[in-house]
Amino acid sequence: MLHVLKDYAGVSCFLVLFTGIMSGLTLGLMSLGLVELEILQRSGTPNKKKQASNHLSFIVRIFVFFI
Repeated sequence: MLHVLKDYAGVSCFLVLFTGIMSGLTLGLMSLGLVELEILQRSGTPNKKKQASNHLSFIVRIFVFFI
């Protein structure tokens, strides 16, 4: 019985930590302003342009999913 409770406690701790990490990453990604990304996409360095374009397309897909 105690062995089973330890397994559940371990899985529960992992799930709570994983959820915290994913929500933090989502919050960080969503905090990027669309206007800021569009500006970077137009006037940034080639690397920044590529990253901004990827982030912008990802964010647009998420908004379409929620709508």
